[in-house]
Amino acid sequence: MSRKMLFVFNPLSGKAQIRTKLMDILDIFTKAGYQIEVYVTQRSMDAKRIVEERGAEMDLIVGSGGDGTLNEVVSGVQPATRAPEICFGLPSALSWVRHVLWMWEASMSGILFM
Repeated sequence: MSRKMLFVFNPLSGKAQIRTKLMDILDIFTKAGYQIEVYVTQRSMDAKRIVEERGAEMDLIVGSGGDGTLNEVVSGVQPATRAPEICFGLPSALSWVRHVLWMWEASMSGILFM
């Protein structure tokens, strides 16, 4: 059975560097067995809203963006019977994706910030 992942990112963060890495990032998570739901933030509080709406159904939430996106993703996680893992990375570093997968598989508990 595939695991569910919510990938929330701010396309303008980090000089929009995520655009050149996005396909590679999604490919790595897909190969790791994740069914990915992607959400591109459009305005302030979008990340918080989508995490509130969809986060409890996910096994993993990955966020990419700046301080504001990080704050919104963390704020959007609601207490639930099964809280998802959270990973956060910078859009400029593809290597963080492999590190996120390794850390998540190794820990399987808590919240991870990269």
